[in-house]
Amino acid sequence: MTSVQIVILGGRGTVGSATAAAAGERATKAARRPVASGTLPFDALTDDVTRLLEAMKAPPKAVVIAFGISGVHTCASDPVASARLNVDRVLAVAASAAKCGTLPVLFSTDCVFDGTPVLWSEQDEPKPICEYGRQKLAAERAVAQLGVPHLVIRLSRVVADHARRRDILYQWCDRIRRGAAIPLPTDQLFTPIAAADLGRIAVALIDADVRGLINVAGPEQVSTPMLFDMLCDAIRGLGLTVPLKRDVCRVSDLPGFDRRPASTMLSIKHLERTIAPWFTPLPDIVRSVASSAFAPAIEREQAGTIAQS
Repeated sequence: MTSVQIVILGGRGTVGSATAAAAGERATKAARRPVASGTLPFDALTDDVTRLLEAMKAPPKAVVIAFGISGVHTCASDPVASARLNVDRVLAVAASAAKCGTLPVLFSTDCVFDGTPVLWSEQDEPKPICEYGRQKLAAERAVAQLGVPHLVIRLSRVVADHARRRDILYQWCDRIRRGAAIPLPTDQLFTPIAAADLGRIAVALIDADVRGLINVAGPEQVSTPMLFDMLCDAIRGLGLTVPLKRDVCRVSDLPGFDRRPASTMLSIKHLERTIAPWFTPLPDIVRSVASSAFAPAIEREQAGTIAQS
């Protein structure tokens, strides 16, 4: 069964590209134009996924729905347009995939909860306080109501070791390079996971024929200041001397159009019972991000050292 293809819609984003990398040669990526070589054109707002699936030599094992608008404030600023993509189009693609005999796989979010500082399980009742969380919960429930086999992967914060504009660690590194202070809400708690780990776990869940809702997050419960401390240690470990300015605050102090839940920690007990996942240690992920983000500065430091010797 592991030779069967997995289609990834939205293969350019952090989650989609990580899933495609984990699937390897089994992956068929599709994204909106312009597309790179090896990626099929697919506009999530207008295209019918049925055509894409029927053009394949054999039905794929799963269609991974990795497109969508994930910004809390972007969704709040235009709830109608964002809901069309995050809810309506996700439901349409899931229904079409199921009709073709293919498992629809969609990603949800820890923002379906209200921010109470507990480890949220799959059995806990969602109470979203932001538009993004409401849309994701609506998509979860709409797909479940189709009455077809499906897999919903509810995510915590995903961190990547490649440059992505919305990745929190790269945003921090950019602010550090500019000498800006980093807002650090002391009440913000989450269970971050490496993008590469998420991709491996998503493929493993598909291959294990897991169905329904499952949390996928990292094993470590950290606060925003704790994660920033890891980044500071990683930067110092690279031998760089840069100003590291903190702006300690609360989540409610952060700017934006919408409320965001303070604590979004997810329990992974169900995941651990299901596939016994392996996780990259969080400090290793942070070091990898720092090395990538500050590569030019490291090269300059090394060039200066050589010149002085």
